Order: sequence, then structure tokens, then C-alpha cells
Amino acid sequence: MTEEFYSCINIEAGLVINNGHSLLPCCVNNIKDSNYTFDAVIAKWNGGLLPLYKILLWREVARVRNQQGGMVQCKGCPFLQKSAWNEKYLFSQMTMNHFVKCNLNCSYCSCPSFMHEEEIDIVPAMEYLINLNYLNPKANIFWAGGEPTLSRHFESALNLLADYGTNNMIGTNAVVFSEIVKEALSRKRASIVVSLDAGTPETYKKIKGHDFFDRVVRNITEYAKTDGEVIAKMIIMPENSAENEVISFVEVMGQSGVKTLIYDVNNKDPNQSQSVIDAIKLFIHEAQKRNIEMRKGAGIIEFNSEIKDKLDSEDTRSQHFFSSRIWKRLLGKEFGVHL
Repeated sequence: MTEEFYSCINIEAGLVINNGHSLLPCCVNNIKDSNYTFDAVIAKWNGGLLPLYKILLWREVARVRNQQGGMVQCKGCPFLQKSAWNEKYLFSQMTMNHFVKCNLNCSYCSCPSFMHEEEIDIVPAMEYLINLNYLNPKANIFWAGGEPTLSRHFESALNLLADYGTNNMIGTNAVVFSEIVKEALSRKRASIVVSLDAGTPETYKKIKGHDFFDRVVRNITEYAKTDGEVIAKMIIMPENSAENEVISFVEVMGQSGVKTLIYDVNNKDPNQSQSVIDAIKLFIHEAQKRNIEMRKGAGIIEFNSEIKDKLDSEDTRSQHFFSSRIWKRLLGKEFGVHL
């Protein structure tokens, strides 16, 4: 029988290929003390084969420290669990956050500061992990960025991983319609999250920097026709918290065939205004009225416990983001973690 110890799926079998040419175990920032900064960089990486020995060494150090009071980076993390961790594969969860170029200029995004970075081709590294059976065939792959569909390596990488059997959660702005994403949705090898963030073209342009609202809604509608998991997200902030904006967002997405919505906050703003709180309550009410599934976004779950506490008493029918079918497979019975 395997001994129980404190760890998480990120430590045991996770990896983030991040911007800044760096490798991380996760993207969850639990640092609340201003005397510390979040620094969990495993190694720098400029492409080619992954430095497996550095990844495994970091994991072992993290395991030891988490039995001795916890690493600073891990304290208070909802994913840290005492369990009989015994992963069969080196990697069962990966986040592709290395591609930062984008065709929008969202007011809340930090990607423009990394725009100069040279793009890394992840295909050789993925082929290596697959050939050596280091990557779980049912691994959960999260595509972030940037706009991943703009990467010249995206199609080959997604095809490789989808054909291998992995589940792919793709964060896309849907400005460009991707046939490869549509195919993956149809095959049930992918889910997508589109952060539309507005219910009208005017507010979309204000937040996103471009007048693509109608185009994005059309593309979302086309993706939804595949019957794959298409999720629309609204990061609620003062700029889009007006009543008509929230109602229009929920209404337009419902008409587009979207069955799941995410509401979130801008985690760069530690103090959310009352207008944001009221807009979230309205969002919940409008979605419930239309019988649309809801989930809390990571900005509320991980970074803003005050908002989460205020909403929990009213938000009884709303799941959180990690309750998607991909996360249920990832954190359910297979790994002994329940959220």
C-alpha cells in the first residue's frame, strides 16, 4: 500500500510550458505575503527535449518541503492534498502557455509585454514524451497564451496530441475560425473557452481593442454546432458591468448554442467594486433563468476569496471552472482529489 503524503497533481505529473522560455509546475499563485513573490520556475527552456532530470529533481524537493510545513508557493493551495500519490506517467497534465502573440489588445492582459519572444516549437518535445510513454494518453492539455491558433506549430501539435488521445482545453478568442479546432471539437478531443467579455460590439471594442464582436459570435456559433464543449467567459469589470451588457452577453451566447458560461473577475484588481459584485449576481440570475450551466472562473476561485464568499450563499447552482468534464476526469477518482 502506497504511503499518503502531501502533494498535488501539478507536482506529481504536471508541467507548464510558460512564456519567458520557462518551465513551471503550475500557474496557481498562492502567495499572499508581500515579502514573497511567486517563483516556481523549474528551468529555462528554449525548445528541443525537455530537461527531465531538472523537472524530476524539482518535484522531489517540492514533495519533501510539503511534508515539512509546505513550500511557500504551495501554502493554502486548494490542490494540495494528502493522498497516496502514485502516478503511472510522468505527465498527465500540461499547460501550453508559451505562445504569446495575439490579434487582440485586451485591457486586462499582460501578453503584449512578451510579444517580442521567439516562438518555440513544442512538437519535438511532445513526440519524445509520447515515444517513451512518458505522456499519459488521456492527459489533459490546456492551451493558453496569447492566441494559440495563430501559432505556426499549433495545428501539428494539436493533431499529434489529439491523435494520441489527449483531452485539449483551448483558450481562444475565436477571432480567427480554426478548422482544426472544429475537427477536434467534433471528435470530442477538445473543449474551447472563449473570453468574449462583452454583450455589445461597443463594449467589446473598448475592452478588446478591436471591432470583432460580430465575427467572434459567428465563430462561436459555428463551433457550438459541433456539439463539442464550447464555453463562453465574461471577465466582469467596471467597463462591462452595466445591466444591459450582462443580460445581452447571456442572451447572445444562449442563442449561439453555448451551453456553459464562466463568470470571472480581473485578478489584477484586488478590490472589486460593488458594480462588479452586482453584475455577477445579475449574470447568475440571467443564466439560471435560461437554464444555462455556470462556472466560477479561476480569478474568483484562486485569487479572490472575498468575492467567492459573498457569492457562495446565493450561487448554489453554479459550479466552478474546475468542474468541467476534463477537470472531473483529472481531479476525480483517478487522482483522489475532490473539489
